[in-house]
Amino acid sequence: TDYMLCCAKENAISAVAKVCGNLPSGALNLGDILPHWLSWLPIVNEDEEAPYVYEYLCSLILANNVHILGENNSNLPRIVRIFAEALGSEVLADCPALIKQVSVILKQVQSSPETWSTILTMLGEEEKAVLEKVLN
Repeated sequence: TDYMLCCAKENAISAVAKVCGNLPSGALNLGDILPHWLSWLPIVNEDEEAPYVYEYLCSLILANNVHILGENNSNLPRIVRIFAEALGSEVLADCPALIKQVSVILKQVQSSPETWSTILTMLGEEEKAVLEKVLN
């Protein structure tokens, strides 16, 4: 079924995150892997794997990882959309500390009004509503 395929995909996304996050520095060329990994997100069904994936994503963002953020933070719109979709899906509902960490990151992005307004123009109404709820 589609749901089983989706869960298998989300488990694979999590497995890649676990490999990347747990191997010694330099064991993999993360510059080749992380942009692809980011393109596979969001995870919105697999609530057992989602916390690990989003914790890893947050850690990469907080470390200013250029492979995730993109040159001149060009991936921020994609990242904000990923967070909005994840938060809207309730996949992180049992992870209040992680939701707080995501909201801190979103508030950092929001602190640049020009960047934030540009990102908001790229989102749907449902995604905007989710972000408004998390940020207020």
